[in-house]
Amino acid sequence: MLGKVFPSFKAVNEVVLQLNEKINELSEEKKYIENASNFHRLEYREILLYLRDVIEKQSLDIERLEELMKSEEAKFKERLRESEVNGQKMLEKVVADNEKIKLENLLMKTQQNAYKHMKLEMEGLYERIEEMKKVLEEKNEKISKKELKEREVAIITSDKVKKEMEIEYAEKIAKIKEELQVQNMAELCASNEIGRKLKEEIKNKDVEINIYQDNIKNLFERIEEFEKTIENYEKEREKMRNQLAKVGSQTEKSIREYKKLMEACEKSKSKEIQKREKIISELKKENENLKKELHKESKKLTEMMEEVVNERTLREQTVEAHKTQNQMLNDLKTFLNLTLGDTSNQEYIDTIFSENRIAIFAKLALLVQNIPQLDFKQK
Repeated sequence: MLGKVFPSFKAVNEVVLQLNEKINELSEEKKYIENASNFHRLEYREILLYLRDVIEKQSLDIERLEELMKSEEAKFKERLRESEVNGQKMLEKVVADNEKIKLENLLMKTQQNAYKHMKLEMEGLYERIEEMKKVLEEKNEKISKKELKEREVAIITSDKVKKEMEIEYAEKIAKIKEELQVQNMAELCASNEIGRKLKEEIKNKDVEINIYQDNIKNLFERIEEFEKTIENYEKEREKMRNQLAKVGSQTEKSIREYKKLMEACEKSKSKEIQKREKIISELKKENENLKKELHKESKKLTEMMEEVVNERTLREQTVEAHKTQNQMLNDLKTFLNLTLGDTSNQEYIDTIFSENRIAIFAKLALLVQNIPQLDFKQK
């Protein structure tokens, strides 16, 4: 019985040790899978953080470029507005100067026309005088001699008057000529001075106009440069937008792939965990069953050990009983030897038996009664 119990107890211990080793291996493998999953999760998290930093940096660059473009555009508009205002002022000044020059030229033309008109009037007076002379000469020829005398007086009178008038007219003409000459000289000097000033002003205006034209040309060149810069900024911004779209698509693709990979990892992890939990549950169940069997076997072993102890006690008691029985039997043998040891004198024995029969049998009964009886239990 003991030979059957102890080998099965050893096999149970070995199975339990194997199960514990397998559970430890599964726990280590689970820890390894969790560490690998955490590592991949941290790695993809670092990738996402890097992509987010790149996107934020590119967004800041785009915002900086847009702000730079806005500031350059505002400066360009401000300079263009200032150039337009300056050009408008310059144009207004040039127009005002041209109007002033036109008025001065008109004044000079008016003065020249007045001078010409006076000159023409004087020439007309001379012509009228000459015509009157001719008319008088023709009339003198037609007048009769009778009237000649009368007319001579009138002519003399008229000649006197005429001479007086001519003298007076000549004086007036001389005076007018002097006044006109002085006025013409003054006007000529003034006109020359005005012309010189106008020429200088026109020259200065031409220089200013050339300067303004150069400034306008430079402004247009700068406008073209700003337009080129804006165009380059637009191209750069479009390029950055394309790059951002590409990076965004790549980031979204990476995020989708990361999500798919994480979902696959989670699924495989959950499957593996379920599988390992199932295995662990089965092992636990098997372990529980083995524990139950072990408990049963331990209980049986305990009962068997108790039986062994009882059997050993019984055997010891049997051995003691046999020893006592043997001792009693030896005592009985000794008594019989003492009592019946001398077999040569039969008469003496008969005498003793006849006299002490009751005492001898009582002694024998007592000795036999003291001999222990062995009780063998059958199982």
